[in-house]
Parts: sequence; structure tokens; C-alpha cells
Amino acid sequence: MPKKPVAVSLRKPQTPADVDGFVGGASAPPAARVAAKNPIESGADVRHGARDYREMTFYLPTEVARELSFHCVDRNCDANRVVADAVSKHLRHAASEPVASAIEGWGGRLELLVEQVREKLGMLWALRR
Repeated sequence: MPKKPVAVSLRKPQTPADVDGFVGGASAPPAARVAAKNPIESGADVRHGARDYREMTFYLPTEVARELSFHCVDRNCDANRVVADAVSKHLRHAASEPVASAIEGWGGRLELLVEQVREKLGMLWALRR
């Protein structure tokens, strides 16, 4: 039995690549270039119901991650919600606490540190003469 002839067609030639543009970033679409330049806006936004969420990666100490997992399993809650609530509370507290009060708490230690630095600089100045 004779073999059937196979239809052969040539592929269209590809347009030559713009190597210099690719290396320089000119061949990327404008949206991709903007996203690559601004990491804050390049996060993946996800919409759930009426809220927008952004995907982020956090690294927790092993013990903290383990306790968070147990906490969420015991209370049948979502770890994302627990972390979001904790970060929100921390940011509200940090915003309500003026910087001056934080510095006042360090005041005695800061003054002691400044005095020690002055003494060391004085000794170095004396050695230099």
C-alpha cells in the first residue's frame, strides 16, 4: 500500500527580535514597566465581597506561626483575618502614641549614651594631640 502524501507548509518567518529594546526594557508593555518600577503598586489585588486585599508574604518565627495555626484552628477563624486585625491594632496604637513620648521614655538612657559618647570623643581628642 503506497504512503499517503503529507501536506507540508512553511511557517511564516518571525519578525526579528529587538534585542537592544528587550535589554533596555523598551519592548515590554508600558503597564509591565510601570509595575516593575513601583513595587507598592505591583502587588496582586484580590477582591472578596466589598473589600480589596493585597497578597503579601511574611516570615514568622516558627513558634509564632505554630501558635497562630493552633489559635485559628481552636477558634475556627482565618489566619489572614487575625494577622490583619493585629497589624491594624498595632498601627492605630503606633499612630496614637506621639514620637515625643517614645523619646521621653528613652530620655535617661539617651542622655547617658550622649554623655558616654562625649567622654569617648574627649579621650580620642586628647590622644590625638
